[in-house]
Amino acid sequence: MDSQQTRPFRIVIAGAGLVGLTAAHILHHAHIDFVILEKRGDPAPKVGSVMTIWPQTSRIFQQLRLSEVLDPLMESLRTSMVISGDDSHTIDVSDFPSVLEKHHGWGLRILLRTQLVEALYTMLPEEAKSKVLLGKQVDSVYMDEFGVQVTCQDGHTEKGAILIGADGVRSRTRLCMEALRQHKSPHDLDERYQSPYRSTYRVLVSQVEPLPDAPSHIKCDGVNYGAATQYLHGKKVSCFAIYEKLAKPSSKHHRYTDDDKREMLKRWSHLMVMPNYPVQDLKLTGGNIGLYDCEEGFISDWYHGRIVLVGDAVRKLDPRTGMGYNEGVIDLVVLINGIRGTSGVLSPRKVGPTIASLGKTFQDYEKTRTKHVSTVMGISKTFARASAWLSWKDMVMARYLQPYLRLTDLCVAFILDPMIRASPLLNGTREIGQIGD
Repeated sequence: MDSQQTRPFRIVIAGAGLVGLTAAHILHHAHIDFVILEKRGDPAPKVGSVMTIWPQTSRIFQQLRLSEVLDPLMESLRTSMVISGDDSHTIDVSDFPSVLEKHHGWGLRILLRTQLVEALYTMLPEEAKSKVLLGKQVDSVYMDEFGVQVTCQDGHTEKGAILIGADGVRSRTRLCMEALRQHKSPHDLDERYQSPYRSTYRVLVSQVEPLPDAPSHIKCDGVNYGAATQYLHGKKVSCFAIYEKLAKPSSKHHRYTDDDKREMLKRWSHLMVMPNYPVQDLKLTGGNIGLYDCEEGFISDWYHGRIVLVGDAVRKLDPRTGMGYNEGVIDLVVLINGIRGTSGVLSPRKVGPTIASLGKTFQDYEKTRTKHVSTVMGISKTFARASAWLSWKDMVMARYLQPYLRLTDLCVAFILDPMIRASPLLNGTREIGQIGD
């Protein structure tokens, strides 16, 4: 490979999903050259349901000047309700989304995933948009002291100083990185590298027509043994989900059919999604019903040499809290802040960073983020098991201890508020929004 001294610093990104497109915006604002390799042919596929945007991500959107377009697409949740999935008896009501907004300037906001992906792509300046290459599936990675070379399945190659793997749960970058570490071919890696996450639940999700007389700006969780519902309702967006415990935890990837979806809807048609409204009363819309396993877990090694991973490639959260994308954004903030401060990255002589200097940057990134992982994973797992109970202990926690001890309020005061306040901002980019005390 050519000496890194003969060309400017450049980052190759695998994956143009939500995290990859957000990386494009951050790098463009940081004046760092990049290219994105995306396996799909459509930059904004019509897949996915509703996204939850947490306050720390709203702060980054403000820094990137994205709020003017994104804010009108989003609406804030005000109330969180927990009901019995059997009879819709009210277990707990909290205004914690409004409390977060009071404390941080933004609360929990929702919008359609398709809208977010399309907006992130279309808002890229034409110069940056031209760097998103579609139909480019990463196949192999070569790395030496001067840089990395990524080869796609169609033979296309891209070179850079760093490869960022933002290619999701089944990350090809992660496999290539681990293969280089172990001096093996990717297909010869142990199963724990091929499928590092495990699923305890599966979830069916769909947009729905608003329920008559249902209050807006609400999140309602219907809790029960082994299955639970979740209903998000605003004036622009209404979405519901059914979570169901698997027969046994599994690390295998399952593909579900339309028959599987119909059977699951029928099986839990009696569960309540709002007071006086069972699943069978819902009218599904959008023609895009999803059914997939809720993978959970995180990997221990986030980087090797010039390769580093972000988002679902390193950590997968249960979707009930809506934290997944938000955590991927903070990965990018910490990582790119570190890259900007690495010797050789912004050198006017265009001398690229060494593997040793990158190693220190990536090590700091991994250390910073893994400290945070245990907290986020704990929140995600606790919330999942407090809704679709796996044991009587989960039931007691959800039905009695949570409302009696006001555990939601305690979680906001001692976990969520400090976590949001401690979330980093992008270096060198002024924040416009006003954050509450």
